[in-house]
Amino acid sequence: ELSLEAEEFENNFEKFLVTVRRLSGICINILIIFGCWIAIMYTYAEKEWIRKTCEALGQNLSSPLKEVLILIGGLAPNLVIAAAGMILPGSTTLIVQFEGWTAAPRARHFVWRVF
Repeated sequence: ELSLEAEEFENNFEKFLVTVRRLSGICINILIIFGCWIAIMYTYAEKEWIRKTCEALGQNLSSPLKEVLILIGGLAPNLVIAAAGMILPGSTTLIVQFEGWTAAPRARHFVWRVF
């Protein structure tokens, strides 16, 4: 069911286009996942610098804004993980739809790419 032979195509060019869409979709999905991991690793490696920078930026601000910046600086790695958790499912859904899978393979691709 997942192979191109199981699907009906009008001609070889249409089969080629579907193959290109699917290969580009998986590459884009891998790049997004890789980018999220890089962002997570960077914020963990530089969390002390991020915290100090946020504190420095908040020095000239009023007390509530300063406290918010200090909080953001301390929670930066956690915020990046939360952002990645929000970005990945939505982008994976769009990419799998772009690839042109039928319903059952689309669900399987979504599940193995997200989980």
